[in-house]
Amino acid sequence: MRSLGAFIQAILLLIMVFILFIPAYSGSNDTSYPDTLTRMKERFEKIETYQCFFQVFTAKGKKTKTVIAQYYFKKPKWVRMELLEGSDKGSVLLYKPHKVRLKPGTGLLSIFHFTLEPENERLVDLRGYGIHETDWSYYIDQHLQKLGITSGQFVGEESVKGRETLVFELLSQYPERSNDVAKEILWVDKEELIPLKYVHYDTSGMLILSAQFKDIKINVEFEDSFFDRFKKGEGDEEDKVDRKRKKDLLS
Repeated sequence: MRSLGAFIQAILLLIMVFILFIPAYSGSNDTSYPDTLTRMKERFEKIETYQCFFQVFTAKGKKTKTVIAQYYFKKPKWVRMELLEGSDKGSVLLYKPHKVRLKPGTGLLSIFHFTLEPENERLVDLRGYGIHETDWSYYIDQHLQKLGITSGQFVGEESVKGRETLVFELLSQYPERSNDVAKEILWVDKEELIPLKYVHYDTSGMLILSAQFKDIKINVEFEDSFFDRFKKGEGDEEDKVDRKRKKDLLS
């Protein structure tokens, strides 16, 4: 009888262990959208700087706009954008909270530089986003804040420009509170846990925004002055991209 009682106690103990640990294991699902956002936030805390090619398309009504830029970021939140294509080609934008310094690339105004508010209509895209809303930190924080009104589903894995990604479909319960975004497809770098690409659709299914980051380099060294001056100095020569490489990146 004593051995039977010990056997029953052992079985009960195993059941308790099963009950306690299985939920914890299930909650650590690597493809859970909320968990992925949290891990992206944790990863970004270890990133001090990054540079990339940033390409974004926006649409509103019949109007469309594409911006292609060499993009540099340094904490706490400094941004340098050098526009490579389009009507503003050659323009350089320098952002430090809460002002943007702009040097136009062409025309009579190219000999001047201007200090503007980030929300100035000259600086925002067709969806109203400005340079201060382009970095990964802003993107992650905004999506964390909207978890209560967004459902996210893992839909698979996909290779983007040689990087393995986790792909999520996000649906907004209140598009009017999400800048008219009803659905978003997000590609997250599986290894680096950074957003590589995302596209937005409105309630009619129309594509209203598409953004992609290419040729990403993380934790590269930048002098503070790099985010203050419009021209690159001798120490910045390694950041220049030859014509062939640039053509490949923009394709």
